[in-house]
Amino acid sequence: MSALLDQKNLQEFVEQHQNDDVQQLALKYHGKVDFDLTKALQQIKGSQKAKTKLPTWHETDGIIFPPDINLQQSSSELTAEFKASLVSGNSLVDLTGGFGIDSYFFANQVEQHSYVEPNNELVEIVRNNMGVLNCTNIQFHSNTCENFLNSNKEVYDWVYLDPSRRKADKPVYFLEDYAPNVIELQETLHEKSQNILIKTSPVLDIKDTLSKLKHVKYVFVISVQNEVKEVLYHIVQNHEYQAVIRCIQLSKTEHGLEPNEMLKFGYHEEEKFERIHAPINKYIYEPNATIMKAQGFKCLSKKLQLPLIAPNTHLYTSDENFIGFPGRSFLVKEQVKYEAKKLKRIIDSEKANITVRNFPYTVQQIRKKSGIKEGGNVYLFAVTDIDGKPWILICEKV
Repeated sequence: MSALLDQKNLQEFVEQHQNDDVQQLALKYHGKVDFDLTKALQQIKGSQKAKTKLPTWHETDGIIFPPDINLQQSSSELTAEFKASLVSGNSLVDLTGGFGIDSYFFANQVEQHSYVEPNNELVEIVRNNMGVLNCTNIQFHSNTCENFLNSNKEVYDWVYLDPSRRKADKPVYFLEDYAPNVIELQETLHEKSQNILIKTSPVLDIKDTLSKLKHVKYVFVISVQNEVKEVLYHIVQNHEYQAVIRCIQLSKTEHGLEPNEMLKFGYHEEEKFERIHAPINKYIYEPNATIMKAQGFKCLSKKLQLPLIAPNTHLYTSDENFIGFPGRSFLVKEQVKYEAKKLKRIIDSEKANITVRNFPYTVQQIRKKSGIKEGGNVYLFAVTDIDGKPWILICEKV
């Protein structure tokens, strides 16, 4: 293990307790060890979190893990690998280096990579890890993004930023509250590169963010296992056309990374298309999470010639099973009026998966009133139809 964790007994403790509960270890060994217990627990917790999110880091001896807050905001290997596939050229600078996951994959894609991070301890952790991972083409800069931009005259093929989404240890929900403030830095960033890639939280409203950023060419809405993980904005200097929204579902197979583009559209198209609606039919379809986030509902309807159940229900319907729908497909076995206390008897099950779409009650309220627990093979969709009537659709997955 690195000199950053050079105490032999600390290293042995970490190795012995890799799979143990961190909170229980903290209680059991507090004041009873002659090394920094907090640092040891940080390594154990980091390794456990990395098992699925960062398998390469988890499986590599000598990796040092940072405090939990740095792991929380870091990209997963899957999303970092996808981001690296978007860039090309000789040079890239990551102005918000963090734990260095994105930097590692970028460095494997370009010849010269610069990593910028104001936290000296984090810089040393990442420097150690890159050495362990045999990633040798990274220049490390212990500096703030703003100071680096002001003092460095180099021009890059790409600039990347993953701004902090916390202020005073509390999450923020607007782009102008991110640090660094990419809205204020836009002109300066374009002096450094023609291509800027910005990662934001899935929570941010895409249309609002587009109104604050100039020259956005592409917006990538990225999901893994039908959960949106991040949104990327590719800004190209002097690009004047409306942004293209690309909904990408990522998966990893034995052949490597497999990005599946679920939908590609523009908001100008979404605004001009008329909604197509139809009564609830034999099959219903729930769009992939990326499409739900991007709100390309009319564009998807137009592309597939599938009608929506209602304007705000965001489910599609057809009489014949539509093969290849970008999301989940369900057979509607029964359509019943909503009577919570009768639901359990109607579905003849203690468990069901409940989804609410444009309905007057929440999932929690329906579960509380009906007594139905989570799980099982029954799928209930609580929806409002084109006539404004609420229904429960009892379905099975196709």
